[in-house]
Amino acid sequence: MAALTAARDVAFDIPSDGQLTGYWIRSLISAAGMTAGDVDAGQTQTSYFYSDPAPALRLIREMEETEVIGWVYEGGHMPGVADVVFGHRMDYIDHDLINYADRHRRLSAAASTTSQATFSDDPAGAINFWELEESDPLAEIYNQVMAEVQNYTAQAGATLWTLTGETPTLSAGEARRFIATYPTGASGAAPCSSR
Repeated sequence: MAALTAARDVAFDIPSDGQLTGYWIRSLISAAGMTAGDVDAGQTQTSYFYSDPAPALRLIREMEETEVIGWVYEGGHMPGVADVVFGHRMDYIDHDLINYADRHRRLSAAASTTSQATFSDDPAGAINFWELEESDPLAEIYNQVMAEVQNYTAQAGATLWTLTGETPTLSAGEARRFIATYPTGASGAAPCSSR
């Protein structure tokens, strides 16, 4: 992910209207000035995505994590060398293509549903292992999980300011500056002034 690691910081504060994770990943790749390659639509809808300026790779990883088992990878091989990643052939010459596989592809592609290797303790086996030790699974059991969640609720449209009095007119070439004070009619403030 060298290309994305070096990419500029990006910021987002856009209501998504139920967009899927692939939409955001493609948008972040574009905002970082990179080129999207094979980007799946995604399987997870998001209600809102907000971020202060942050590294593009970090924000893309957040969307990747939202997909649960999504996978973002930098595609591209040397000319003439092909590869198959989760059922998609890649003949990319451009090493800077950023790709995204959603959880559907990762769960349904042949590379996920077909055994890719057989490990054996038989010395005659193709891939051998010796002295496997099972780790203690109790260390991976969590009885309490705390996470910070930020909810957003889209509110109905609201009027923040209304012009009171006479509607101004401008002559050709005339310039005026208007200053609105919120809320309209605030004590001690003129509803609208112009210079």
